[in-house]
Amino acid sequence: ALLALGGAATFLLSYVLSSILSTRITSSVNELTRVARSMSGGNYRQSVDVRSDDEIGVLAESFRNLGSAITRRDEELAEINRNLESMVELRTRQLNEQYQTVSGLLNHMKQAVFAVSGDRRVVPPVSRHAKEIFPDGIEGRDILDTLFAGLDRASPEFAAVTTVLSVVFG
Repeated sequence: ALLALGGAATFLLSYVLSSILSTRITSSVNELTRVARSMSGGNYRQSVDVRSDDEIGVLAESFRNLGSAITRRDEELAEINRNLESMVELRTRQLNEQYQTVSGLLNHMKQAVFAVSGDRRVVPPVSRHAKEIFPDGIEGRDILDTLFAGLDRASPEFAAVTTVLSVVFG
């Protein structure tokens, strides 16, 4: 009888200890699962309420560190983005000022002055005098169609013009 009582006591003690351990592990895993779900939704400022010296504790500490690292990285990226926006705004202002300066110079010339891109299209700025000569506008148009529209495309003159433009524009 004493042996049976000792066995029952051992069984009961084992059951109670395993229930306590199981509850502790399960609650820690549930807490980590809650934090993981929240972090996957973008909430990285999570407190992980798990304190232990075992593998679960190491995992909980890793979650805390991960959340802090992601939050720091997000803050750094936001600061970089703010600086980049400021730099783009500044450079845009500088380019607009330079464009206005060039446009002002061109508009005070008595020649038709304009720029041509590598694909032989007229690009801004275009001088006021050029706009007077070409009242239908020349920006975006092919230079051959703009300046040499009256030339027969089969003529030697047109061939010479296209050769020269090919040399100039590659």
